[in-house]
Amino acid sequence: MGRPRTPLEQLEHGTLARYRRGCKCEPCRASNRDRVRNHRARLAAVDSEREQVATIAVNIDPDAPAPTIDMQAPAGRVEKAVRKDLKDLVGEPPWKRTAAAILRLNARVIDQAPAVDRLDLLSPMQLRAQEWMKLLRSVGPTDGTVAGGAEALLNALGASGDGDD
Repeated sequence: MGRPRTPLEQLEHGTLARYRRGCKCEPCRASNRDRVRNHRARLAAVDSEREQVATIAVNIDPDAPAPTIDMQAPAGRVEKAVRKDLKDLVGEPPWKRTAAAILRLNARVIDQAPAVDRLDLLSPMQLRAQEWMKLLRSVGPTDGTVAGGAEALLNALGASGDGDD
């Protein structure tokens, strides 16, 4: 069994519980009016949202080409910084050409992600770029310094400079 019901006389006037139990005094009716008004407002908000979605869906052209990364575009800020740092690498890390090519591609995607409305790509691509930079700088001077300027690029990925040096 459920919990025992509170006797009607113990419920306060102006509450929804007392109205539902049969009290139709003005404070209880006002409480119910507020509940109905709020419920209708929520339903209207849902209907309005559905109308907005339907309007947006009508305006989407399914045959329009999806935005893509332009491989012929000039190098962006991040890609330019990567290319500059790759020139400064000391030593021959394993898979240098392959890693450098992938790093340049990652930099291009990072540069163009906002233009193709794919901001969801930024964080994973930045992490992947950092992993490739770690690999590329794994062979370097034995004096403990970082090979090339890859460390500066790690710090500059979010910097506001233009990186056009």
